[in-house]
Amino acid sequence: MVYGAGQGAQTNPYAGFSDHAPIDAARYAAVCFVEDNYQSNNCYHASCDNVDNPNYIHYDFAANFVRVIGGFLADNALAMHAGDCDNDGTPDADELAADPLLDCNGNGVLDSCEPILIRDCNGNAAPDVCDIAGGESLDRDRNGYPDECAATRLVPTDYATIQAAINAAVNGDTILVAPGVYSGAGNTGLDFGGKALTLRSSAGADQTIIQCTSTTSGIVLQTGEDRRCVIEGLTIMGGNVGISCTGASPNIRNCVISGHHAGNSGGGGIFLTRRSRPVIANCAVIGNSTTGPGGGVCCTLGASPLLLNSVIAGNSGANGGGLYCEQTSQAALRNCTLARNITAGRGGALYTLNSTALDNSSATLENCILWGNTAGAGQGEAIYVGQNTLVAAYYCDIQGGQAGVVGIGTILAWDHCLNVNPAFVNAGLNDYALLANSGCIDAGSNPRAGQDVGDVDFDGDAAEPPPVDLTGRPRFADRATTPDTGEGAAPLIDLGAQEYPPAACRADFDGDGAISISDLSILLSNFGCVPAPDACVGDTDGDGDVQLADLAELLSAFGQSCR
Repeated sequence: MVYGAGQGAQTNPYAGFSDHAPIDAARYAAVCFVEDNYQSNNCYHASCDNVDNPNYIHYDFAANFVRVIGGFLADNALAMHAGDCDNDGTPDADELAADPLLDCNGNGVLDSCEPILIRDCNGNAAPDVCDIAGGESLDRDRNGYPDECAATRLVPTDYATIQAAINAAVNGDTILVAPGVYSGAGNTGLDFGGKALTLRSSAGADQTIIQCTSTTSGIVLQTGEDRRCVIEGLTIMGGNVGISCTGASPNIRNCVISGHHAGNSGGGGIFLTRRSRPVIANCAVIGNSTTGPGGGVCCTLGASPLLLNSVIAGNSGANGGGLYCEQTSQAALRNCTLARNITAGRGGALYTLNSTALDNSSATLENCILWGNTAGAGQGEAIYVGQNTLVAAYYCDIQGGQAGVVGIGTILAWDHCLNVNPAFVNAGLNDYALLANSGCIDAGSNPRAGQDVGDVDFDGDAAEPPPVDLTGRPRFADRATTPDTGEGAAPLIDLGAQEYPPAACRADFDGDGAISISDLSILLSNFGCVPAPDACVGDTDGDGDVQLADLAELLSAFGQSCR
């Protein structure tokens, strides 16, 4: 756009690091105007940045800059069409009063003024959003496109590479990837190009691997992708970063991100910048590294992820071995486990860094476990809170307790937090399930479990509490012999990413702590049971009956101890 005496204007919706940033972070509309390449000005944020500096202000440029601001605001406010967005001479309010059907989604704006509503993929002369709002079309994946318009593109059956399928896809499509190892050109550095797509494996992360190299990334999103972009059921490993988001906010779920090294850039596993706001649900970010900040996850320039039911473990970085937040980034973690992360600097599990007095980076922890992390001497094994940054913890188990939090930032809340060994099954093998003697069982807050924003059970209901844990097993599984120390009505949620009992213990039907012939006998005696109304003994997978899946699970755990 060009205004005034030929002065141009470019927009950057991702700048989260200037005076407007705290307002934007509080979810109020905010805008910042600044000349291009402002950092080349030697007086920027310096004492010479004032009107008394001779010849410092270019008044002709400043006057034209004001014209640019006025023109930009007028254009973006549609000042020429105030109250008549379709510019047909009739006020919008009068048109809607005469015919409410002109606003099919009831948001008070004429459909004709909302470009997204012009789409009619099924050719029925009604906008797609109207079909969905009226129930004529289903939208089970909630991506704004009728299900009947979506195509499923198979890799490698229909397309030799994943990127080839993405390139051919249109908004609403699903890229379904068969089991296998995918590497090389077309299978790494995957770029959605702004499309609202679902990239999903057909058999889960343990069977579907994107194998990167030291010079390639797994997935790179940089074109404003939102939560209609879904990445599901993949293992991404061995690159310079697993998933990178620049101004992108996808839904990432049931993925394993491991073995990446990001050099000095930060974010070995996941790198988030420029106001990226993804949901990361039921994911394992394990064994990544960087010589920069954030071995597991790095958040910068207003990146504000929501992490649910996820493990960040065994990562290493210069600061923030597990998670690093700076420049107005605001991370929220619910039922996550941060363990065995390492830094020689500050914040073994978590580091919030300030860049300016207005930074206000923050992290909110709910029902989380931070244990077994290490940092430089006196630099916060679990948490380092930088000046002008905030940390709040509710119903968490944090090694060292509040006294172990280092830094001169603000502990905004420290509510019902523990400092007890969580008793993981085998942290050395990345098994962060809880043993029977764990103080984290039935110690969480049900109200703070939040909503199933990541739709971890794929039922289309994002308003319910998360029904399953990291391993896909039911949440809110009460252990009768453990006192309820959390918040809410029983059954209470456990702390961390996994609900007790761990997989092996679900097959310990006789309660002797070992999976043996006795347990097998119990299961076989109840084989085929369908509860009416009591649950069947022998139901290891929690689906209410005793079938082959339960037998297979018991056999896979046979001979193990769950104590």
